[in-house]
Amino acid sequence: MNSPDGQIAFLDALIPVELPDTVRQTSLGYLHQLCLPLLQKHQRAGDMLNLPAEYLSYSSQHFPAASTDRAAAHKTLVSSKLLTLSPFASALNTPWDYLPNAEKYEQWLGLVILCCCSLHIKGDHNSAIESALREIRLIATSAKHKPLLELLPSPQDFDYLLQLDEHLHELRKNYLNLPSVQQLGLGYLAVVIRSVARNRKGVIRQRGESSSPTSAPPAPQTAANFFVPLVDTGVDDPEFRIEKLTSFSKASENEDEPTTIVTSVPYRFHDRSLHKKEIALQAIHSIRLAEQMRVRQQSLPCSFEQASEWDIEHLVTHALSALTRNDHTAGWVLLSLLSGRDPGWHLANAHKVQITIINQVPCRTLTHQVPAGHQPNHLDALLPAVLNTLHLPLPQQMTAWVESAPLQAPLPTAQVLRTWLKAINQTHSTRLTIGRINRYMEHWLLNQGTDRAVIALIRGDAHQGRPSLSYSHQERIDVLAHHYRFINAVFDLSGQQASLPPIKAKSGALGSRLHLPGRVLHNLFSVLAQAFNLEKDFVNFHNKYVVYVWALLSFVTGHRDVNAPMGLLSDLNPHQQTWWISDKERRHGLAARTLVVPATAIEQVNLYKEHLSDIASYARLSIATVCARCDRTLSGDENLLFFLEENDGAALPVEITPSRLALILGEQLPWARNWGRHHMRSELLRHQVSPEVIDGWMGHEELGEEAMGPFSQLGMSQLRRVADVIQAVLTHHEIKALPGWKTR
Repeated sequence: MNSPDGQIAFLDALIPVELPDTVRQTSLGYLHQLCLPLLQKHQRAGDMLNLPAEYLSYSSQHFPAASTDRAAAHKTLVSSKLLTLSPFASALNTPWDYLPNAEKYEQWLGLVILCCCSLHIKGDHNSAIESALREIRLIATSAKHKPLLELLPSPQDFDYLLQLDEHLHELRKNYLNLPSVQQLGLGYLAVVIRSVARNRKGVIRQRGESSSPTSAPPAPQTAANFFVPLVDTGVDDPEFRIEKLTSFSKASENEDEPTTIVTSVPYRFHDRSLHKKEIALQAIHSIRLAEQMRVRQQSLPCSFEQASEWDIEHLVTHALSALTRNDHTAGWVLLSLLSGRDPGWHLANAHKVQITIINQVPCRTLTHQVPAGHQPNHLDALLPAVLNTLHLPLPQQMTAWVESAPLQAPLPTAQVLRTWLKAINQTHSTRLTIGRINRYMEHWLLNQGTDRAVIALIRGDAHQGRPSLSYSHQERIDVLAHHYRFINAVFDLSGQQASLPPIKAKSGALGSRLHLPGRVLHNLFSVLAQAFNLEKDFVNFHNKYVVYVWALLSFVTGHRDVNAPMGLLSDLNPHQQTWWISDKERRHGLAARTLVVPATAIEQVNLYKEHLSDIASYARLSIATVCARCDRTLSGDENLLFFLEENDGAALPVEITPSRLALILGEQLPWARNWGRHHMRSELLRHQVSPEVIDGWMGHEELGEEAMGPFSQLGMSQLRRVADVIQAVLTHHEIKALPGWKTR
């Protein structure tokens, strides 16, 4: 392989020909300058470097390093999104001159690249090579990785790689308290040094049996997941082994929509003979397996096993009778029925849930706060205020029990509750358990068509467990009406009177403040429209016009605030007026949805297409990059929305990101950019759209509950009803589709 052809193949593998010529020439020239002296030194020392010196000499003879500098090459790699195409080129061109210990960094850069070149020739070391080159690049560019350079020794202090390997091994043992980022980085560098110093073979990973996690399950207080093998899968192929993912995940306090994995929902399978099959056969086999699992409904466990009206009738009668005898347990059982929570939950959440007497009425007081409920003080005049507490009255019969401060006394244990319920079960042949009692309220309200966000609020759920809570602006009177309806219903079953106080017509809402009043909503779009109408420069005009198009389309589709919003033009079907939205990822699959959009959105897209055609004509002779980007957008090859940035007098297309949006919007949008999801959810509820349809429109769904899934009874007709309501909202607030740039 020492022939010129072998040398060319080696260099092409390190620095691919797909890179720009200037970047490739600079990389190969610097590779010779940096690594050839190191290679000769280590070969004299007898280190295991299987890299002929001719390979590096060949690069200097054919690619002299004089055409451009490494900083310009690195800028080209970043702007062209080619950093991951060649780890060697990215590491070689990383700017490091500004580092305080630049000489030490250059020594490590040369040593790591030299070792990676040697491992590349050995083969089967791709993972180690990519990790080490990425780490040495991040040491120069990332503040989190930069401290690692101070911990590393100087390579000049060691005559042999084996000595350096032993020193790195001791460092890893002595610095176990380093941040995880630096621990991993040190490990990546040590692996390539050790592999070369000890002439280790590469690792070939093969599909095989996974170890059972049952011997060491993860602690419940940390995020974890593991796969549990299924003994009987129902799939009639002995070559398959199917496992079920069991997991637990916590969410941040400040997130509207935390990413959590539902316990024991996703599956994966292993095929021992998979490597022997053609790709097409693998795909057909996978489809067959998915169809078998879908037919058997193995991913859809039963959600409810509920108490009956017979059970609840005798429970309420027995509990009210026991309360007259000051039975402490009876009060807790009745509270569990009316709140959907067991006694232990109330004690654990005593900081946000209280059981008190207010104005001579027994109440359960909840503290309810969501991230969007807190806004800066200067927005008080624009956004409606919300309440932080909700008082849910309890039946008058529970007054004495509430006055006894039940949370201060010992709570009844599970055994005490079972014993208390056993007497009712034996006397009336009921099937009461504390679990069925806790679930009955949710079961009853769902059957009445109540929004899950209202149920979660009454139960005291946090917004992390029910994302729709974050987006709901709920009137206090409406929530109380559902609470009263349920309590009166269960008491009517037993022929009792709940004696609840009348609901006071007191104004106030809970949850998100981002339900804009009519004048604010109208003025917001008017301000965005005026911003681009006043612009004469086509770059500023385009950017501000794109902001208006983004605001309108994200408002009518509930699109999340992500990079490259609205996707491609090909995601829109103008004939069916549907839009394919993919703005969130899940561990167990794609979280995409198809929406019906109102006529104004279709009109706005058509006007935006005319805008792109006009600026393409305007820039065809002067700014070829803008013209090319418009053509690719209109053909559906690149993202629909993009900004223009001026660089050295030239306009360059750049992707639309939340940070660039914030820069152009400024104070025109002083609240969260996903405000449309907040406002529209509350607006759709006020127009009496089904909560399940709203959740499908927003993409709030659990596995097996997808709006357009194979087991759903929802259809496109319900989503067309949503589009009609949204169109009515746009018409009422005079929000229109507007034309863009016109070439004159």
